[in-house]
Amino acid sequence: MSTKPFKLDKELEEYRNLMEVPSHFDDGFNFSSFFGAIFISLVMIPGSIYMQLIAGSGIGGAAQWVTVILFIELAKRANATLKRAEIFILFYMAG
Repeated sequence: MSTKPFKLDKELEEYRNLMEVPSHFDDGFNFSSFFGAIFISLVMIPGSIYMQLIAGSGIGGAAQWVTVILFIELAKRANATLKRAEIFILFYMAG
């Protein structure tokens, strides 16, 4: 058995170097995320259940994106910003 040295793949190295590992991680669960969870539980989930019962098909990924876009627009109107972690929490909870 001969041992050959591994060949480096240019495309694989380019893909690995696209993003850097973050130096710190933010906590995304705060008051706005809590308000988003309340909104999802009171409005989006019952709407999704209703659509499933009436139409026979769920709204699926549309509910996630509608919730995220709604909260981004609310943050714009309030002159606030949402961090990536907060957006991810909202997206994950709406799923």
